[in-house]
Amino acid sequence: MADRGPSSLFGKLAPSGRVSDFYWRFQNQEHQVVMSFEQVSVDFSDGIPGVQHLTGDVVLDGNRFSGHIYAANSSLDFDKHFLQPIPFKEISSNFDGRWTHDFFTFNAFDILFDSDALNLSADVGLTIPTDGEVSMSLLANIHRGDAEQAALFYPHLLMGQDLVNYLNDAIIAGQLSQGQVLFNGPFSAFPFNEHQGIFIVNAELEDAKFSFDSEWPAISNFAANSNFTNNSMLITAREGRL
Repeated sequence: MADRGPSSLFGKLAPSGRVSDFYWRFQNQEHQVVMSFEQVSVDFSDGIPGVQHLTGDVVLDGNRFSGHIYAANSSLDFDKHFLQPIPFKEISSNFDGRWTHDFFTFNAFDILFDSDALNLSADVGLTIPTDGEVSMSLLANIHRGDAEQAALFYPHLLMGQDLVNYLNDAIIAGQLSQGQVLFNGPFSAFPFNEHQGIFIVNAELEDAKFSFDSEWPAISNFAANSNFTNNSMLITAREGRL
């Protein structure tokens, strides 16, 4: 198993940018650091997305850290896990974490994400063992979404390409009025056939144009609840017009 200690993870993130207001103290065999940063870029690694133009601050105290980040007019790069880097107008988050000889944890909370296609708030936690499988806990609340651009946000490695292809053909237009995303478990165990975790997307679709099948006419003014649990899908329609 490849080394996933803090120094190795920091190396893979490959941060670059400017640091200011740097304070460092070494006391009782522990480092304490306070600093601000701007225009920082990081690469994707172990579930942590790559992003550019980060501004924020961080406090390091022994084996624990915390801070705040903000970025504008950039994108989140999840490597091969999404169709392409996900563009945004603004993103902000508080974060904290710690490391031991056995694991590294990273938590981002009070996340606010805004783009032309999606507005959401979220909390996410990553546990990265030194020798083991990376796991994630995520709870996201969708406040607004453009269903026509939904393909940008499909985690196609989790959902499966057949389901993604169906949704790309089926959802022609519409709005997401609200929704929720829940993921809890190790990435490698998806779709959790042995109950190792859970993945749920529950969303309200409004004023949509939807094609259940290429041989059928599309439904307009479509309103429905869409539920994806692990690798299953359930669509409950409330109204629509043929």
